[in-house]
Amino acid sequence: MAALGALSVLAALLLLNPAKAEAAVCSQATIEATFSTGTLYVSTEIGGTGDRQNLLRARAGAVGPWEKFNICFYDGYETIASVANNRYVSAEKNLTGEYYRSLRARATEIGPWEKFTISCPGTAAPRDCTIFSQATQRYVSVEKSGVSGQNQGVLRARASSVGPWEIVRIWGVSESSSRRLEP
Repeated sequence: MAALGALSVLAALLLLNPAKAEAAVCSQATIEATFSTGTLYVSTEIGGTGDRQNLLRARAGAVGPWEKFNICFYDGYETIASVANNRYVSAEKNLTGEYYRSLRARATEIGPWEKFTISCPGTAAPRDCTIFSQATQRYVSVEKSGVSGQNQGVLRARASSVGPWEIVRIWGVSESSSRRLEP
């Protein structure tokens, strides 16, 4: 079963960017955020429209196809790709308004907006992690208060320092790639 998962990751990488597939170490993972009411998994909003299309949002109580991501480790950066739509996650640097700097799984190639630095100190699972957007030079925050409805839990690369909103847990990162997550 693990071999089948590894083949799926490799197949997705080849579809997304064949030139980068051999250079990366990848793991399928889930990302979760803790709220005062409990823990929610990050989903790719496949059914969204306009600026909400493929938006990343902590909203699911269980893992389904929209809550799975391929995290790939390159030399100097990491990428996050949605398994649900086979697209790289981008930090939307040029959007304005309520979706400024939001994360969306929309890119078919790796560019500056798709490069992140993921840091997960410690070795015991689950690991508390931060995600830093190289494009915005900001940490990714999970919108936990001050927003409601469909904007609750949106991931946005907006914070200049790390606080409780910038901590997520990443499950499923393999031992071979986890050494890249050390501080």
